[in-house]
Amino acid sequence: KSYPLPARPEGTNYVTSPLGEFADRRLFFSDGEGLVVFDPGRGEFQRLPRPVGLRVRYLGSQTNAHFFAEHAPGNPAQRLMQFDGRDWLTPAIAQPPDGIGEWTTLMVTSGGEWWLGGSQGAARFTANGWSAYSVANQGIPDGVTTLLERDAKTIWAGSRAGLLMFNGQKWEIAPVTLSRVNRLSQTRDGTAWAATDSGLQRWFQGQWIAMGAEEGVANDAQVLHETRDRQLWLGHSRGVSRFHREADAEPPQTYLVDPPNSEMISGTGTLTFSFTGKDRWRATATDRLYYMCRIDEGPWRSPTPVTRFAITANELPVGEHVFEVRALDRSLNLDPTPVKWSFTVVLPWYLEPRLAGIVILAALAVLVFAGLAINRHLRLVRSYAEIERIVAERTHQLEVANRALAHSEKMRSLGTLAAGVAHDFNSILSIIRGSAQIIEANPDNQEKVMTRVSRIKSMVEQGSTLVKAMLGFSRADDAALVLESVGTVVADTVRLLSDRLPPDVIVTVDAGAKLPPVHGTRELLQQMLVNLVLNAVDAMDGKGRLNLKCQPADGAPEQCILPPAKAGEYVAVSVEDTGCGIAPENLTRIFEPFFTTKAFSTRHGTGLGLSMVYEFSKELGYGLNVRSVLKQGSVFTIVIPVFEEPDGPSTPTQAAG
Repeated sequence: KSYPLPARPEGTNYVTSPLGEFADRRLFFSDGEGLVVFDPGRGEFQRLPRPVGLRVRYLGSQTNAHFFAEHAPGNPAQRLMQFDGRDWLTPAIAQPPDGIGEWTTLMVTSGGEWWLGGSQGAARFTANGWSAYSVANQGIPDGVTTLLERDAKTIWAGSRAGLLMFNGQKWEIAPVTLSRVNRLSQTRDGTAWAATDSGLQRWFQGQWIAMGAEEGVANDAQVLHETRDRQLWLGHSRGVSRFHREADAEPPQTYLVDPPNSEMISGTGTLTFSFTGKDRWRATATDRLYYMCRIDEGPWRSPTPVTRFAITANELPVGEHVFEVRALDRSLNLDPTPVKWSFTVVLPWYLEPRLAGIVILAALAVLVFAGLAINRHLRLVRSYAEIERIVAERTHQLEVANRALAHSEKMRSLGTLAAGVAHDFNSILSIIRGSAQIIEANPDNQEKVMTRVSRIKSMVEQGSTLVKAMLGFSRADDAALVLESVGTVVADTVRLLSDRLPPDVIVTVDAGAKLPPVHGTRELLQQMLVNLVLNAVDAMDGKGRLNLKCQPADGAPEQCILPPAKAGEYVAVSVEDTGCGIAPENLTRIFEPFFTTKAFSTRHGTGLGLSMVYEFSKELGYGLNVRSVLKQGSVFTIVIPVFEEPDGPSTPTQAAG
């Protein structure tokens, strides 16, 4: 039954709001100017006086306390007020913040939290004060129009974009089909209701059940309110309507349409059920009924308007099964006698026991013939054993000679490497000495002590690697090592040298993303980077910008000082500084042992740092490229071949790489 609103002056409209209820069971709402009261017993409307010069918007109620947003015409400032049906009072909480736009709704949860919705989000009041949660930056421009506490941990909110859920930090759009929500409410039986521009929606077993014009509901439903005597009142633009549950108390009946022509499914077979229903007295039209299905007395599936259900054999175990379906009308009357259909799932032909026995016999026959073939093969192997022994003996003698030659070549390289190792050990010891001094100065600072102890351990490991390099790459498995993450080595090197970097040197690291694995070891590449970084810091004289970058490269740069080994792809690691640069006449000599441009400056150098970089690169098959502009800076680039799985036995060149 509907009660139309009283007429207003021409050109003005009612502003819809929630429905409130006074202690004497009169309903009320705000129309933007003041309060309009409706007496359900008399079916009459009456306007209550409002604060002088102010407008009010009804936000919500809590235990006979009714809350409003109060403001003056033309003034955006808002104030939260309380009305008991006679007097206007100020609530005993702090006034809400201004960051959520125009206030639209208010809710007090069972845990004592206050929630206030607005045109730009929502705010929550706890013992720590108000906290605002904006939704404008989440693609929800219309803000929050309504709030609902589903349980102690779940808060729902309605907006023009749909249904929102609060996850404890921000609002998210719920994965349900619901749009343009004007008001959410929950009746005493725990049912959630949503008043939308397309009608009234009721939450039932994981599905929203719509009630529209066919059930007497206005399309522009604004708010649903349950009174103390459990009557439901719906507010809309034309007035208010009362819901009569007793008008549709009969459940619908369910029927199968064209039952399946078989009661068995096998293999990839499918049974499809088509069904329909009919509501007594046509309270709900047939095409508006919902249906719930289940198999073998399991849980009922969520209601759906779909009238077909398909079952495939691979979804169920072998044996007898029962399919059930029952109809549900828009008043939530459920058919008490669901339609049942029994069917059987049988094994497909390829899983029959007889076929399995035939396959087993065939497999035994195959094994017998395979044994005969293997026996003949073993006899052939024994006949060639003597020849293979002689070939193996001659091959061993040749391998011994090759190893002796390779050892001689490595020992010759060791002379150059040994001088460079002394230079690198000096760098390692300086880092260890600096860490020890920091530990000595801060014995009570556990964090600093542990950080420097970890750094000392890293440098000891670095020194161990240099010892291996000095002895030569004599172990075959060392040459076959693969470095998985070049970017991690670059980042760790900068972190390792943080104490030796002046405060005025700005360091940036671009470690790259998803770089392929390369040849080499972590420790050798890190020692090369230590030499390059320390040289770059010296070139900048304690002030400038240092950039380290890793990136893939399709080919080696032109005019490399040391060309890299041939490979399909490369990874380029560059160290760029804004220092003094290198003179053109010195650029071709910087990798010579004991050559240095710092011999007559305050920064004495040994001329071995870049020499070690060159020797390590040559042994590992890396390339080196240098670009430098005098008084502008230099860029040193290490070109590393990407690791490729060998197709066959490796050649000596591949083993060296």
